[in-house]
Amino acid sequence: DRGGGSHAGGEFRDPRPGGVIGAVLVDGDLRLAGVGTVTDIVGDRLFAFGHQFFGVGSVSIPMALGDVITVMPSLDSSFKLANLGRTIGSFDQDRVTGIAGRIGGQAPTTALEVHLEGEAERTLSMGLANLRNYLPSLVGTAALGSLETVIKGSGHQTVDVEARFDLKGQAPLAVRQSFDGENSALDVATYLLSIADLLVNNSFETLNLERVEVRLRTREGEQLASLDKAWADRSRARAGERLKLWAEFRSVRGASFRKSLEITLPADLPPVFVDAPLVTQVLTNLLENACRQHRAEGPLPQVR
Repeated sequence: DRGGGSHAGGEFRDPRPGGVIGAVLVDGDLRLAGVGTVTDIVGDRLFAFGHQFFGVGSVSIPMALGDVITVMPSLDSSFKLANLGRTIGSFDQDRVTGIAGRIGGQAPTTALEVHLEGEAERTLSMGLANLRNYLPSLVGTAALGSLETVIKGSGHQTVDVEARFDLKGQAPLAVRQSFDGENSALDVATYLLSIADLLVNNSFETLNLERVEVRLRTREGEQLASLDKAWADRSRARAGERLKLWAEFRSVRGASFRKSLEITLPADLPPVFVDAPLVTQVLTNLLENACRQHRAEGPLPQVR
């Protein structure tokens, strides 16, 4: 008998002292939780773990039944492998001496939807625990887990990312980016984590993240290249004239190739004195932005 969380016939037992309980961080098509031992139950209040989870004080984390399959021993840090059952309440305290919550309570979560397109197509829907300091990590972890579950999380591939962050009382933020290489899946997770962290943990205003929608398109192989240098076909140009720019790229495998880009200077552009090195940097940034989504085949897009 492995305690109150063990189950027979597919049914998890009700919680009891000495049994197993889970604090759910990601719920839905993918699940992630910390599991521990029920210390005591007094009325509808449940006390567990006997130590802190994150130690952040007042929290709102879903509470679920659990079943420990086995313990993985380690001299460094042993850990449990467990199954999760249905949600039965919510934890509202995470203190040094343990965590506590109410059976039957509700813990609101942040909705995350991940659409995957590539070798396989599937949409995963999840709810993330509303832990402000850890929510960005949960966004990145869930996105990486979605890729690993449906397609693959490593190996040479290109991943195009489109994400929308819905904020309470604010306009949504939409972003697009592409990654390729052997660690592209991890780069995607880090990118989404960084954006979520800038939003919910910024130093200017408290923002509440209500929903995140992510679309990931994958293709085999590496299809992006890095920009080595850029230059114009002449050093002096007048307003309204067309200017031809050249860009030299280097593929992931090391091969170099050149592409051209034509821009039209605005007709009302006034004459100015500029710093040549800084202008070179501006042109380099312009080409990087124009070519970020560009593949190796065909001419560069026209920029005005």
